[in-house]
Amino acid sequence: MDEEKYYSAHLHMHSCHEGVASMKGHMYMARQLGVDIIWFTDHDTRMGLLRTYVDGFSFDDEDLFIARENKEIEKILRDRAKFMEGRGLPLSQESIEKSRKLMTANSTIRCGWQKKDAKNPATTTLKLIKDRAYKGEQCLNMKIESKGDSNSWQSGIIDFFTNGKRHQSSLLGDIQLKLACFLEAPINEDTRVILEVTLSEQPPEHKKAKLKYVIGDTKGLEDEYSAVIKLDALPGAWNELSLDITKDAKNHPKIGGIDNVFDTISIILQTRNGKKMSCLFDDFRIIKEIEDDPNTGFEESRRRQQELADVLGKEYGVIPFVATEVSGAGYHKNSFCSYVPIINYYERDYNITNEDAIAWIKKHNGIFSKNHPFSAWNRSILTKEQQDAVLDNIFNECITTRCDGADMIEIGFPEGRYGFSLDYHLRLWDRLSKNGIFITGYGCSDNHSNSGKWLDGNNFVAWIYAKELKEEYLIESMASGNLYTGDPVKFKGQLRFNTDDGHNMGEVIKADKPKYTTYLNITKTKPGWSVKWIVDGELARIDELKEDFYKGQLSIEMAKPLHFVRAEIYDDTGRCIILTNPIYFVTDDNIHIPANRKALDI
Repeated sequence: MDEEKYYSAHLHMHSCHEGVASMKGHMYMARQLGVDIIWFTDHDTRMGLLRTYVDGFSFDDEDLFIARENKEIEKILRDRAKFMEGRGLPLSQESIEKSRKLMTANSTIRCGWQKKDAKNPATTTLKLIKDRAYKGEQCLNMKIESKGDSNSWQSGIIDFFTNGKRHQSSLLGDIQLKLACFLEAPINEDTRVILEVTLSEQPPEHKKAKLKYVIGDTKGLEDEYSAVIKLDALPGAWNELSLDITKDAKNHPKIGGIDNVFDTISIILQTRNGKKMSCLFDDFRIIKEIEDDPNTGFEESRRRQQELADVLGKEYGVIPFVATEVSGAGYHKNSFCSYVPIINYYERDYNITNEDAIAWIKKHNGIFSKNHPFSAWNRSILTKEQQDAVLDNIFNECITTRCDGADMIEIGFPEGRYGFSLDYHLRLWDRLSKNGIFITGYGCSDNHSNSGKWLDGNNFVAWIYAKELKEEYLIESMASGNLYTGDPVKFKGQLRFNTDDGHNMGEVIKADKPKYTTYLNITKTKPGWSVKWIVDGELARIDELKEDFYKGQLSIEMAKPLHFVRAEIYDDTGRCIILTNPIYFVTDDNIHIPANRKALDI
């Protein structure tokens, strides 16, 4: 078996645009597992100016923390209830209430400053006051008092929060923070102000990096994941503090440089030895010099990310491709080709339809995937019968639109997604295959964190055939289905799945023989694993593995207009760890075979 032909790739990874993960952290983990490629597909809407972007907080509202009901929730619940009623499977009131609770917890529109627990808390009071504002009508008066005569610092903390990451920004966009501060009294040895900027997770421990801007004593604040920067501020007057976090991160490469996102800022007042402290704050602003420019923001952000990814890739021995997840136009879809430009949402007033996005990708000769196909039913409490009805509906939509011409579909979720198990994803895929929709199935992690989904959970990679490790060859195999997908922790071997006459996964063979035999060879297996042979969507046979390799074959009679064969591999716990793509056989001339699926004469 040729050890150089299939390359392992994480195909759906989020990084330094998203609020948690860094590219460096992902590459660190990839190197641990021997993964060859990372396909970064950050949300394209986050690479430029967000439609709902929060660029600061004026302190002029009636409260420090604003929360209002998301009216879309009730519409979604009504639509789901109507759908189920139309199929004679009405949702119970208990199910609706549970769904409402889950959706409300994640979807209430929120923005502002909230108290945060401190390890060693001081007595803290917060009050919005008039007449002393730096700008507008109000400012925040934050007071703390340490308890007792302890020499240990005691803290009062508030941090900035928006739901939907509406304020978070990649440092690739040249980020600055502005905040007005009024010190009621001079800083002394028992008082200090810390403006703590939280960034992304960084290896090896995947702790969040931090920039700590300090007015006062800096002793004891620096650590492996933090950089400390001294600030000056005059007492008895307003000081406009300017935090150039992109520049400062560049100057402190130990915290990851610009491979970070601005996650949040915390205002921390600290006192000790029973001292009190009072400060005013106003006019918090977030400035994104690159991303706020509609002429350069989207594509320039991606260009900078690829440039940085290439540098990190050389350091870790991982090949990075920077593509996008198209997330502001219909269902989410990964536009895998790095040469497809990013849609400029701002320029089009954010009015981009699903059809617009697909046409844009196809216009630039790109391929795309249909991501997590059951996501529209997120946070729904459904019975099995109701889930079956959802499956039927999604399948019918896919048949009607021919999957919108998608080249790939995400199916390899051993832990399920959005409440739907792996079995539902595989059933959808098989039903599409039965109806002549030849679409590449793959598994992924959809990972937004460096610390999770690498070693367990939905952690699948795709092993992709390529003559050389170049984008054009990988894209060709992704579109034609010559890949298998699975768990890189469990599986360290190689897999080959082909016919007796040398045809490979993904190919649609125009059958001219009454019978074909498929062969599956796998190295580095373990006793206790099992292989399930799937023919036309049904379980045909299970082979129990007893050695450290597997060689199996299955023959199929050409009795129908279309047949397909694929394989599933399970470990000794019963967890799916590998899925092949199908090999298809067609006897009916009326079934259209796409050009990239046609079997070559061998």
